[in-house]
Amino acid sequence: MYFGVMMKKQGSSTVYAATGPKIDDLPVQGAYVDINGLDPSYNGNWEIFPMASSDQITFTSSLGQLTNGKFIAFNTEVETVGIGATVVRMDVMDGTLYAVRDTASSTRLLYTGCTVVNTNSPQGTANALFEVFDESNNLLASNLITTIHIQSIGGDERVTGDVDMGGLGLLRRAFSVRVTITPTNVTNYATSSAVCNVVSDPTPDA
Repeated sequence: MYFGVMMKKQGSSTVYAATGPKIDDLPVQGAYVDINGLDPSYNGNWEIFPMASSDQITFTSSLGQLTNGKFIAFNTEVETVGIGATVVRMDVMDGTLYAVRDTASSTRLLYTGCTVVNTNSPQGTANALFEVFDESNNLLASNLITTIHIQSIGGDERVTGDVDMGGLGLLRRAFSVRVTITPTNVTNYATSSAVCNVVSDPTPDA
């Protein structure tokens, strides 16, 4: 099987696929799938699905070649990628995402936070969606932090928020947190996400 991606343009039925190296040959640090032949007609936002295929597929072959072999989607995670002259992306700084529960408090809040860095836009805004999961990856609660302002390339902003778990039972079941950063007020953008485990500790400093 070959590692690959399936691409669907948002608001369109246009779908493409491409494969890279064999699964057995994937390097530990990750793999790349070549997407060649782009022109202005591809501009826009695309949903990217990781997959495995028994066929080697070039991007220019479109979806038709998938009928020649089996393909398997790895999971339901979707990465939204912008293709165009300018693709705005903001990322979670490595190691900054945290999630802390305080079961001694009567508020039943999960304290979350991270630092977001502006990677390639002179200035911009973004939303941060914090989602809390149990050990079976069931969504327990979420909180959307809107209008994060980052002023320049390389600039960063610390984002903190409380996820109301609604009860002690859900607070204790909280196992992991995923944050998804989505730039706003732009046409071409790429989302960024990070995951961390929930820990039990006193309330972190604001």
